[in-house]
Amino acid sequence: MALNETLRPRQVRWRSLNWSEIIYRLYIVMVLIFIFLPIVVTIRYAFGTARYFVWPPTGFTLDWFDKAFHNSLLIEAFQNSIVIALATTALATVLGTITAFALARIAFKGKNAMGVLVLLPIVTYGIVAAISLLIFFNSIDFERGLWTTIFGHTTFLFPFVVVVVGARLANFDVSLEEASMDLGARPVRTFFDITLPLITPAIIAGALFVFTLSFDDFILSFFLIGNTNTIPTYIFGLIRYFMTPEVNAAATMVIGISMILAILMGAFFGDIKEIY
Repeated sequence: MALNETLRPRQVRWRSLNWSEIIYRLYIVMVLIFIFLPIVVTIRYAFGTARYFVWPPTGFTLDWFDKAFHNSLLIEAFQNSIVIALATTALATVLGTITAFALARIAFKGKNAMGVLVLLPIVTYGIVAAISLLIFFNSIDFERGLWTTIFGHTTFLFPFVVVVVGARLANFDVSLEEASMDLGARPVRTFFDITLPLITPAIIAGALFVFTLSFDDFILSFFLIGNTNTIPTYIFGLIRYFMTPEVNAAATMVIGISMILAILMGAFFGDIKEIY
């Protein structure tokens, strides 16, 4: 009797679902499988013992990670990716925060047009942006390398900071700043004591977003990096000719870093929602 009472609510919930809801849920499951199954397979091959790709993967080993850590070209590519991502994050965060403040707090002619232009890189097709920058640097005879890649990443990623910080400023309670200045605080102190602490989660979230996109970027890096490599371009170069589980080990490390950054980004976005 008790078992039937326990199962009855589940049966009622199942019967209450119509076919559209069932199809929608199946569709969501299929999309998630389509997205994450290749990642799971890549990670599994990274720990497999076979030198060539055979299905199903056999054994368990960390040898491919050891070879990846002792691959000087891979280490150099990883260092380049970190340097580019850090420099891009610093520049894009500063530029994006300043731009967000200008759009949110300053009234000037052409403000709406500037807002549209700032967000234009987000909707620009990646390869078009990369080719445009490549033509620009070739026209001024500027050698491609880390600096050109940092410039390209900053140009097309700082709008993400503008969006995140701008959304926070749009919902900012200006009366807090007014109360601070009414109590005798100067505008500079009001900014550092009131405004900056309240928008810091948005700034950090935008910075993490930029770092993740810059670290994983392939299209801009491929056209602008020149004779050196980043992690995505290095892995692309390997799989064009001969792919070994060492590539999967490198890809697994990149996936791990990206997942950590995504978790941190989600945590800071959660803080922003709590502030709202």
